[in-house]
Parts: sequence; structure tokens; C-alpha cells
Amino acid sequence: MKRTSFSEKQIIAVLKEAEAGAKTADLARSHGRCAKGERLRMGFPHGHCKTTTLVAGLRMTGRVAPMVLDRPINGDWSEAYVAQVLIPDCDPATW
Repeated sequence: MKRTSFSEKQIIAVLKEAEAGAKTADLARSHGRCAKGERLRMGFPHGHCKTTTLVAGLRMTGRVAPMVLDRPINGDWSEAYVAQVLIPDCDPATW
């Protein structure tokens, strides 16, 4: 079986950096791969990066009350999600 380029730990570290808000260009520069002694030349989007956030509740029966934002989530969006999406979905009368 062919060995992968990155270990699971390395992949998780890159994902954590991305989740923390690192720019795509910075991730490409710091984690890109090339032959030893060669300059890393790779394309990545310049100024076209967009954060998409998925928020959802989780029950034993599956995912509930999903909401997708085309931006990072903040306190105001979190409060709005809980009040307008999650709480109404958790009403026992709607089960």
C-alpha cells in the first residue's frame, strides 16, 4: 500500500490552522510540498477565499437544525442560531 504524503497528525494540524482563520496563501506556503532543493510553485486563490460555516445540533437519531453561513460565526450569529433555529427544533411538540 502506498504511503500518503502527510501523516494524520499533520493533516489535523493544518485543518486546525485553517479553522483558526489562517489564510489559504499562508497555509499553501507553509505546508506545500516540493522536491528537496526546489522552490515551491503552486497555485492558490488570491483574494477569492471565502469562509463557509456549518452549524448543527446532534441527536442520537442524527443531525438537526443545520444552518450554513457564508462567513465566520461570531457571538451575534450564535445567539441568532440558538434562538431562531435550534430552540424551535428542540421543541418536543415538533418531534
